[in-house]
Amino acid sequence: MDTLRRTYSRLLLRFGINEFKVTEASRELNIKRPYLLMHRLCKAGYLVKVSRGVFRAIHPVILALEWAGYKWRNRIIQKEYLPFLENLVAKLVEGFWGKLVSLIIFGSLASGRAKAESDVDLLIVAEGLPERYSDRLRLWRKVVSGLEAERLRLWREKGIYPLIDPILLTPEEAERVQPFYLDLLDTSIIVYDKGGFMRGVLERLRARLRELGSIKVELPDGAWYWIVKPDASVGEVIEV
Repeated sequence: MDTLRRTYSRLLLRFGINEFKVTEASRELNIKRPYLLMHRLCKAGYLVKVSRGVFRAIHPVILALEWAGYKWRNRIIQKEYLPFLENLVAKLVEGFWGKLVSLIIFGSLASGRAKAESDVDLLIVAEGLPERYSDRLRLWRKVVSGLEAERLRLWREKGIYPLIDPILLTPEEAERVQPFYLDLLDTSIIVYDKGGFMRGVLERLRARLRELGSIKVELPDGAWYWIVKPDASVGEVIEV
């Protein structure tokens, strides 16, 4: 395993998290038959095979998340988004460090139905956020600065240009049920969740919906809506 780590480190220092050809790796590592080694690195989770003879290294922050038990990449159905998402997640973890509580992907990307014009919907729960939301958005722009190059690459190569739609909440705010939490119940991907914070919030919401007899109605086009309390009377206030 130490050999694999050293090899991963050399490839990361040489190519970053950009794609590289196996012939380039062979020259860098000074070995004649690198395919078996590339296979072992992929199996260990250090590399991803992009196409025949083309690989890329996983961002070290993403590896740290996976080693901590947060394996979310395999739940992304539309794999063309993964390099962008890995960069985004790494920036968020680095930008918020110990203040990050939860990070969740939801919406069309989480369900595998994202289109070229679809946003990347994110819930970020973090401690110590500014009180004014405009200040939170300024902090957000600072944290994710530098992603434009990856976004432009996706546009050139895949014809998609993912805009990010973040919701930034403090833990105190996130504990109160928000309307969009209904989106998270079935089609969310938890990237990071300190102490199972948002899992707990969502489990309490599920229990409350069961108590109310709530019904999720799914339409043929994939859209859906909730009947939160089927036997509610006119004017009744329903708390979830």
